[in-house]
Amino acid sequence: MTLAKNIGIVGLGMMGGSLGAALVKAGCRVYGYDIDAEAQNFAMQKNFISAPLEDASELDALIVALTEAKTISALDKYVPMLKDGATVMDICGNKRGVVGHMRALAKRCPALHFVGTHPMAGRETDGKLCGIYKASASMFAGAYAVIVPVLGDVDAANAAKEIYSAVGARPIVAAGAEEHDRMISYTSQLAHILSSAYAKNEKSQEHRGFSAGSFLDLTRVARLDARMWAELFLNNRDMLLGDLDELLKQLELYRDALVAGDGEQLERLLELGNAFKDGADRNARAHREEQ
Repeated sequence: MTLAKNIGIVGLGMMGGSLGAALVKAGCRVYGYDIDAEAQNFAMQKNFISAPLEDASELDALIVALTEAKTISALDKYVPMLKDGATVMDICGNKRGVVGHMRALAKRCPALHFVGTHPMAGRETDGKLCGIYKASASMFAGAYAVIVPVLGDVDAANAAKEIYSAVGARPIVAAGAEEHDRMISYTSQLAHILSSAYAKNEKSQEHRGFSAGSFLDLTRVARLDARMWAELFLNNRDMLLGDLDELLKQLELYRDALVAGDGEQLERLLELGNAFKDGADRNARAHREEQ
């Protein structure tokens, strides 16, 4: 399958704008739309898109780069406009809700190809500035991209892989919607909650001169778009609550050892953390080498 040439992007924030910039650079003609005229104009000025999205009928692929609720609304609006054979994909951080909606649309529109996706890339932002200003054509270079099939459509999955390969994503991973949401709860959503909670200590305001990489690493993603992340957390709360409970259980073990003055237990807990981290790194390296 060849890379789609005429691609529409609905939502020109940091992720949609970056996809547009990378796809234009890859030789695609990209048509973009954002409800914020300032963002759309900036995308045009920076050549992140080739032209405004005014007519979806000739698109080879449509990418919806919005939050979950807005993605579902955009799908309902744009899908009826698409020509037979077009690919429809999203980039939402949760997959079960959107993929479930895509399944229903796919049954009503069997001539279209639907696929869920999630590029594992981005930059911290508080959401107060248009995301397009943090967009970059290199955003996805070397990043994972997760492909979530809808009704087993191989053509849709291949089209999405071509798009992510064109923007530099490596490797590309396939997962079901349930498995995606189970893993992303731990690898992304729990990490943002932990960072936010850690940053709310009053000592964070006095860290200068007393902090190094560990403080910066742990607080980096405390800067986030609160509305977007609250929606992500709530829409995946069944998965996230389990991971949060496990984290609280682990923290309690450290607290109990400190209260008891039990150095041996603290060493055991810390060594076990070392072992888990080493195993995670080995598995990640092996996975990349297989791709």
